[in-house]
Amino acid sequence: MLSTPTLRRLWLLGLILYLGLIAMASLLPPPDLPLNPGRYDKLWHAAAYVLAAIGCVPLFHRWRWLLLAGVGLAGYGLLMEWLQGFGGQRSYDLLDALANSAGVAVGLLGGISRWRGRLAAGSMSSRDR
Repeated sequence: MLSTPTLRRLWLLGLILYLGLIAMASLLPPPDLPLNPGRYDKLWHAAAYVLAAIGCVPLFHRWRWLLLAGVGLAGYGLLMEWLQGFGGQRSYDLLDALANSAGVAVGLLGGISRWRGRLAAGSMSSRDR
């Protein structure tokens, strides 16, 4: 069986790879993408960031660190939208950035779950719950 620090590193690696996948989907020219988001574009944006935020939940047992991770993810979503404006084939869309941030907020609601902080170092005290 894998130790908690090993699981934490593997989980973090998976989260980093997932964020790389988001960057690739955000910055590749639209014809190179395997799926056309169509009219559900904002839903796809929110869903991608819901999963990223849920991926942060088991890593942090303190609320402030989980919220900081959420702010970081929202900033990452804003950065991806901003970078799209430089490619020439995509454009910056504030509504996409808002959908990304809304997805982060919904995903962080997983912070109230029983599995919050399961991969965090140390034990969870009642003060941090």
